[in-house]
Amino acid sequence: MNVLVLAVDPGRAKGGLVVMASSGEVLVQEVVPAEELLDRIRLEVESRPIDVVLLGDGTGAKVFRERLAQAGIDRLVDRVELVDEHRTSELARRKYLEENRRGWRRFWPLSLQYPSEPYDDYVALILAQRYLRSQER
Repeated sequence: MNVLVLAVDPGRAKGGLVVMASSGEVLVQEVVPAEELLDRIRLEVESRPIDVVLLGDGTGAKVFRERLAQAGIDRLVDRVELVDEHRTSELARRKYLEENRRGWRRFWPLSLQYPSEPYDDYVALILAQRYLRSQER
């Protein structure tokens, strides 16, 4: 059975959003302005059979979970779960840089580079991957 997860990395100014199938296929991966994040989540949940919404267990998780409940989004999915977000920003930064190595960036060490655009979507991707790996056990 193919499970669909929607992972969110909410932030003050923007958030990362990923819809991923348990097969590993990424259906949606984007950075969304914070004021549009709840609407974007609702759109995905209403247009796809999302099984679970995932949030990193960091600082803003409790508040954002309450916002999901106030918007009624938690009633549209089977469950909302928290995922360990330890080191996700660091891992997401590296993954972004590895996937976007063009021009001079191919020759410069990754440790000396910084993404030229927000990479919150990569944080959400890592959250989804962690969750799906944990479900395989």
